[in-house]
Amino acid sequence: MGGAYNGSIGQDWWDTHNYGPLAGGPMERFNRNEQGFFLVTRLTGYTVETALGLIEKANGSLGERGMHVLDLATNRNDTGYKFWNDDLYVANATLNQTHGIDVLFDETSTFLTNLSNVMGYASWGSNDGAWSENFLPNQGFETADAATSSGRQFWEVTASSPGAGESFGWSWSDVKRGGSGAMALEVVANCSQFAGNGTAGLHGEFFDNDAGVNIPSGAMPSLIDREPDHARVESDLDYGSSGQPYPGLDDRSSTIGALAFPV
Repeated sequence: MGGAYNGSIGQDWWDTHNYGPLAGGPMERFNRNEQGFFLVTRLTGYTVETALGLIEKANGSLGERGMHVLDLATNRNDTGYKFWNDDLYVANATLNQTHGIDVLFDETSTFLTNLSNVMGYASWGSNDGAWSENFLPNQGFETADAATSSGRQFWEVTASSPGAGESFGWSWSDVKRGGSGAMALEVVANCSQFAGNGTAGLHGEFFDNDAGVNIPSGAMPSLIDREPDHARVESDLDYGSSGQPYPGLDDRSSTIGALAFPV
């Protein structure tokens, strides 16, 4: 790289500089030629696609402004690393009080998670004493155990018998959180209904009263578990009285019952 910091490359420690408020300098645009080093950031994700997706999200946020989250670790106040907590105080004062930028500054022992609209973030990560409290219940399942129905420790499963050509099964996944694996469920089902997602109207099912059952006026027989003779999406239910079949139905429609619900 060259420059005044060249000798620090490859050393198992850190070096100091005079750039920015944390080093006692002014808040100004970074210039590599003036400072003598590069600013390097790290993109982290479970997959390469996740990490690269952070870049796309950043590009899509141009012109927008979110909040900065600064999460102090109380267990570090009495250690030799307290200076990083001190730096978080400086960062809060600089961003919020000097520049009027929205900052969530947490000084409690809670490790913050599940936040949205975050533009900048700084914390102790796994070095925060409360970080381990965010583990998911039964997060592991990484231990094989033939005594359990799933084949993994702590995970007992039951399922009804699937039909022909269908399957329902649990398997271990190497998608990890906190260094542990997880259980994945795979379901294969025979579905004959048409997709209703994004379809405007009502899902209508028509039942032919081929048995000639006498239905009292104002009554409706139970159609639960009956296979409809015809099904379609209805854009209009305002059908008037007619001696002719309704559009799209055959001449049995004079003896057909209908059931409709939103799709």
